Amino acid sequence: MKKPKRGIELLVDISDIHSGSTVALMPPRFALSEGQVIEANALQRFYYSAWQHMTGWLHELAGHSPFGLILNGDLVEGDHHRTDQIISKRLTDHIECAYQLLEPIASRASKVFITQGTECHTGDTEAALGHRLGAEKGPSGRPVFDRLTLDICGKRVVARHHVSTTSRPWLESNGLWMELASEQLQTARNGEPMTDILLVAHRHVGGHVVTNEGICIATPAWQGLTRHGHKVVPAAKCKPGVYVLDWRGLPDGSLPQIHRRIYEAPKPAAITV
Repeated sequence: MKKPKRGIELLVDISDIHSGSTVALMPPRFALSEGQVIEANALQRFYYSAWQHMTGWLHELAGHSPFGLILNGDLVEGDHHRTDQIISKRLTDHIECAYQLLEPIASRASKVFITQGTECHTGDTEAALGHRLGAEKGPSGRPVFDRLTLDICGKRVVARHHVSTTSRPWLESNGLWMELASEQLQTARNGEPMTDILLVAHRHVGGHVVTNEGICIATPAWQGLTRHGHKVVPAAKCKPGVYVLDWRGLPDGSLPQIHRRIYEAPKPAAITV
């Protein structure tokens, strides 16, 4: 008997582009809603160069295969905590910036899913962005999810933005392992199928752990240290990147192959005295 054809076998996982931040991803030139055209600073140009390389790599990796795109929160920076590190106080500018960056990838995706990020950053902007990108609708009927649950190629995938953070690099993998174990225990206690793959974001430091029972991935951010970041994690080096889960050629029920592209953070020049 011929095996039924599977649907999506690739998942692209991107988060934390923080569009609208002066220290995050932005096109080289961007027109604000009032007509002013602003140019990217050096850090934004670095992120955009990496973004272009990443999108080209995604195009080659996916080829003609259908893929799902998960945008795992904090897609805009927002006007929060009296910050002055934003390109505009109008959130429509932040949404438009995010749309220009994400639309070329979203338009190629078979399905787009958006999870809601940190409330103080995003408010309800991600729903507006979801409408423009044609994202799938959640339980509320709006194109955003607090918690996204997918069954793909015989595996249960859960995506949610928030995760615990740490300023101790030597504990990063421990934190992801604990998040996966907690997720699996809580779903089992509720009589749900066990989560096989957990996708998180928020902490800006990318990484992943693989156990015999599952995978936990934290997607890296496309934002450098804000003034708040310099206070709470002053030693951090913000390396942007993307993760892709690939089931092509694997039997149902297999953990996927993990592809990723991580870009080194800019290296500051020292002042010779």
